[in-house]
Amino acid sequence: MARYGSMRAVLAPVAVLLMAACAEALPSLNVIRVDSLSRVYPDRTPTPAAYAQPVSVPRGASVSFVFAAMMTPGQICALSVSPPRQEDGTGIVAQSALYEVLPVHIEANTNVPNRDTPASPPPPDWMQALVRPAPFDVAEVLVPADRLDLSDGLWHAALVDVFVAPDCPPGRYTGHMALRANHVARELPFTLDVRATCLEDYPALDYLLEIRPDPDLLTTRAAPDWWSEEHWRLLEITGRRLRAAGQTHMLTPLVNYEQPLIRVARDENGQFAFDFARFDRWMRLFLGLGFRKMVGQPIALLPAGEAPDGTYVIDKLTRKRERLCDPAQPEALERWLSFIPVFYKALKAHLDAHGWTGVYIQQQLGEPKDAGVYGLLSEMLRSNMPGVPAMDAINESPAALSPLVDVQVFAVTVLAAEQALAADRHRQGLANWLFTGAVPLPPFPNRHLDEPLANSRLYPWMAFGLGAQGYVCYGGNAYRGANPYRTSIGPRPDSPRGASFGPGEDWMLYPGPDGPRLSLRMLAFRDGLVDHSLLCAVAERDPRRAYDILTGLTRSPSDYDTDPARFHDARKRMLDFLEASGPPSSTEPEDGAPVATAE
Repeated sequence: MARYGSMRAVLAPVAVLLMAACAEALPSLNVIRVDSLSRVYPDRTPTPAAYAQPVSVPRGASVSFVFAAMMTPGQICALSVSPPRQEDGTGIVAQSALYEVLPVHIEANTNVPNRDTPASPPPPDWMQALVRPAPFDVAEVLVPADRLDLSDGLWHAALVDVFVAPDCPPGRYTGHMALRANHVARELPFTLDVRATCLEDYPALDYLLEIRPDPDLLTTRAAPDWWSEEHWRLLEITGRRLRAAGQTHMLTPLVNYEQPLIRVARDENGQFAFDFARFDRWMRLFLGLGFRKMVGQPIALLPAGEAPDGTYVIDKLTRKRERLCDPAQPEALERWLSFIPVFYKALKAHLDAHGWTGVYIQQQLGEPKDAGVYGLLSEMLRSNMPGVPAMDAINESPAALSPLVDVQVFAVTVLAAEQALAADRHRQGLANWLFTGAVPLPPFPNRHLDEPLANSRLYPWMAFGLGAQGYVCYGGNAYRGANPYRTSIGPRPDSPRGASFGPGEDWMLYPGPDGPRLSLRMLAFRDGLVDHSLLCAVAERDPRRAYDILTGLTRSPSDYDTDPARFHDARKRMLDFLEASGPPSSTEPEDGAPVATAE
């Protein structure tokens, strides 16, 4: 026995050394589930999701789960997901999609427009509303994936997106996200609480993210020809992804671009003829995908864009294509104003013939500065396209111009200051919408890349509180020649410093080889659309209860929460109430006014 004891004494240090050597040789794979509203940075260890309960989701909605992974020494790992099931193995949720979330670069923080440059940091007090000082990288772009390349030793993000079918049995479901490499594997669970409530008429908030149809903005491959079959394929992919993100309205080109959607010809007598074949295909495509309304591009801007964005006409005699209105010519404005009524009458007759008048909206001029010009445009629309609503963003003189627009789109701060006007429009059956662009700026929330993801989810809540029926974001894919993976502010041709607006302001989508890719900001907004629909359902039953839930997250446009757990808890409270209450009552907020007021 003494001999064996002495052998153990000799071998024990050797075993320790061997174990240490094996541990050093085996890779270390670290995987953390983070909240879907938490940012993931390649250079920082992420914060684990703090919300301890299963994420509540109504039937007919989607919910996402985010995981961050890092490996040393790094390798390429296989990525997989097991469908969420109930404890007894039944009731598989309909669809689960798996994505890598690619990082993008933020070289400058949100600042006053035209000062978004690395050399111009924002005011110090603004940083309280931003996630971190630039420069930094952040996970943002959703790319379908079955592997993660962790060879660089940095943190990478993966996302599981689960769609809950309307007929899915209520209950608690658990799935697993797995990463596997040589000799190492990690599997983490994710749990969702499928509720009995099923979304109806989702979303309750109308939504327009403006998308340019240019072929080179829809793919990273060689751009196809305008209106080729490949172009139409990319447009369909784009439409499907936008609908999956909750979009209801589609921006529609008209007679603009060198290859326009509606082709214009002019005969020897100066009479115009219009070819609507492409327009018809556009309408059938997007209405067939489930879009509610088509929104014509602003009529005042169509002839003035830089070539080839202007309006072109084909001369029937010479067969030559030329610009209808060259902005450099003194008679350009007069020529365009004489063309608008002709075009409007032809378009209205075509809409009527196809039964599309009720699904078409016309923009005139965004953020007009001259009330006289805007009044002239409005009169042209109403005289030549009766029954077609006008929709425009109006910030200056909103009360004076209000009678001229059917769908008035307000900046957040303007709508907050014009609650009496909004309530009066609501009583008249006119629509109030919100929009974001370069504004608002901190302390107000926006959807920039250096702001919390919770800000994107917050906007539908703010729309409810401010009495808005819709939301517009003007930066869908306006890359302006920039690579949005490498820059967040991009070039802006009309700025002497080459600056753009806030980081990520000009795009919510990212180009990919097979069509535009969605972003985490868009999924956060999609979650907000679900919240908004539930909040509307609560308000139908108990307006005071809806107000209490609303103000638990946002008291005004500058007083709001960004803690992800608060959003999850508010979702659960709404579903608990809806499933415990009876059918909606006829009680509504007095005069249809907003249930919450702004500062």
